[in-house]
Amino acid sequence: CLSDWSSDVCSSDLMSRRARVLLIEAEELSPILVSRLLRSPETGLPWAVSRAGQGLPALPDGLSGARGDGTAPVGHFDVICASPGAPQALNSAHLSRLVAETLRVYDEVFIETGWLVTAPSGRERFAAVRDVLVGADRVVVMASADPEGAARLVEWRAAAEAAGVSAPCAGVFGRARESRYEKDYLARLVGANTDRKSV
Repeated sequence: CLSDWSSDVCSSDLMSRRARVLLIEAEELSPILVSRLLRSPETGLPWAVSRAGQGLPALPDGLSGARGDGTAPVGHFDVICASPGAPQALNSAHLSRLVAETLRVYDEVFIETGWLVTAPSGRERFAAVRDVLVGADRVVVMASADPEGAARLVEWRAAAEAAGVSAPCAGVFGRARESRYEKDYLARLVGANTDRKSV
């Protein structure tokens, strides 16, 4: 973790024991939470965003609930999962309305997005992701624990700044080798190319 506050970031499951927590999967390219968290593919993000776009309440029916086969879902928190399968573009305004509704109900709302961030332009393919990041209180970026992951972290930070993201950002590497040198080397790669206090 490469930030002053990253040690205070709790997992959704741990935090949910003290507060009402919602996780929204706003991943347009490769959503995976339906299978990872053993949730039902019915309703979920497309349904909830559609309801929000019509000015109708999306909660609680838009939550991704338990599967109908009796499988227990993973986690002690609520989830709105994206639909698995072909990539689907998100309407930024409708997603923003959904997020505004969830913030009135939940103590903490986590939004998972993909890596791609674009600056405002005539081509708004990932406008929803950008707008979520611009409106976030904090951002956590996950990267693989290798030099390529460090390079992607630096690239992401540059793209986020160009897009107008100003929230505190924490760059977090996945599981690294036990070697202290390896961990320090990755941290130095990022620190040498970014503001260490921000990423």
